[in-house]
Amino acid sequence: MVRTDYAGWGAAGPRPELNQKSNADAIVDIVTAAHSASDKLSNDWIAAGHSEGGGAALWTAGLSDHARAKYTLKGAIAIAPTGPGILKFIYDVINGKPISQLVQMLLAWTVVGAHVTDPTIDLHQLVTDHMMPQVDAAKASCKTAQLPQLQPGQYLKSGKETDKLAAFLRRQDPSALTMKVPVLIIQGDKDQTTVTPDTTQQMIQSLCGHGASIEYESYQGENHGSVIGASRKDAFSFAASAFAGSAPKNSC
Repeated sequence: MVRTDYAGWGAAGPRPELNQKSNADAIVDIVTAAHSASDKLSNDWIAAGHSEGGGAALWTAGLSDHARAKYTLKGAIAIAPTGPGILKFIYDVINGKPISQLVQMLLAWTVVGAHVTDPTIDLHQLVTDHMMPQVDAAKASCKTAQLPQLQPGQYLKSGKETDKLAAFLRRQDPSALTMKVPVLIIQGDKDQTTVTPDTTQQMIQSLCGHGASIEYESYQGENHGSVIGASRKDAFSFAASAFAGSAPKNSC
């Protein structure tokens, strides 16, 4: 097992959060690096990730140059993967939905990551003065800053910069990709982050429409974090089938 070193970690500036092509490239890079360190590894491998990492695993499965590279991708396991729910979340925030202090920082990391990928996004035109301290903190740290709880309407401004942010998020949504390998998508039915059961089902419907082979497993009573442990048995079972070349259960 290898753990991905995403672009921007350890660098002087913020990383391109949610840039899923970059994240998928980083997943493949760490596999290549592992083979350079050992000649005893199989050429077959599986991409697996949680949340943004789950979205990155889907992107890896949807890019033909990664799936058909020297080291053969056999499948992908996406646990609570980011997808269309992030864009819905942004619009909910603009329309006055209240969010928690933790989610404020997730919002801050999202807009900072969008700006890193697309520097034409003017953060001062996108973010309110109330929200700017969270954005400044997100540029410097991946930890939740102890900043004041903001009220609905104090997060983002609507307008041209919001449209640019929305365009960035649409480009990161894996829903329109064509999966090149079997995929397991895992969802907690109590997940109330941007990865809700409804938005995950929306993504699966789109992926199935593009010919994907998807095994979908939903876990009763599990949230965004607890679903990792709850799904371990199914994840290993899927991995064993994928490595063996067997067709996993198809929920499409």
